[in-house]
Amino acid sequence: MNQNSSLKSAILSLLPPALADDLKESIDALIQGQFEQMNLVPRSESGIQQKVLTKTRAKLEALEQVLEDLDKQQK
Repeated sequence: MNQNSSLKSAILSLLPPALADDLKESIDALIQGQFEQMNLVPRSESGIQQKVLTKTRAKLEALEQVLEDLDKQQK
């Protein structure tokens, strides 16, 4: 069960059954809209971005080492 479903279930459990049935779609739309407004990054994208960041960091460290080596050669 994803977080949207968990939150939706929690909200619906607080309402009388007849009202909960009427509001299911509205609550789902409201929750989805709020998450979209928060500009959250999905886990799948977060994992991809973490991999990109790791590769970029490794390249940066390699370039820093090259610069350090060149600096030592010039001295």
